[in-house]
Amino acid sequence: MLLWLVKIFLLTHKYQVKYYNENKIEKDIVITFNGIYGYEKQLRFIDEKLAEDGYSVVNIQYPTVDDKIAEMTNKYIVPTIDEQVKN
Repeated sequence: MLLWLVKIFLLTHKYQVKYYNENKIEKDIVITFNGIYGYEKQLRFIDEKLAEDGYSVVNIQYPTVDDKIAEMTNKYIVPTIDEQVKN
């Protein structure tokens, strides 16, 4: 029961994509995403610094306990990268 509560309240994240400096691309696009159990806010400092340096930054937060790593990559990360490459 305790493990289930930890999984539900601490380890489950919603899918979220956050953009930094997307309208002013001076350099390449940098895509950041957290490892297992990470949150977008853990990379916010790095994302903001990259944006200050002229990079367009896309941060992907994905649900980390719902699927296997390969499935999460195909479901959340690949489509976001494909969208950025098309633009």
